[in-house]
Amino acid sequence: MGSHPKQDNTPPPAGNEAGSAGRSPSSGSERRVVRSVDLTDDDIAAIEDSEMEPGFEHLNAEVDEA
Repeated sequence: MGSHPKQDNTPPPAGNEAGSAGRSPSSGSERRVVRSVDLTDDDIAAIEDSEMEPGFEHLNAEVDEA
């Protein structure tokens, strides 16, 4: 233990656009937090029927391992 380098969790200075390349101004409003207990049956059905965009198939392995 203790062999991991210390991570810097300091936020970037105000006005720094680092890390925001490729994001549209509306990307923050496209995400929202929803508690799973608040999902309706229709919400759950829509999630179950959804598919990932091509190129993210490698993430299926993470779900299959759980």
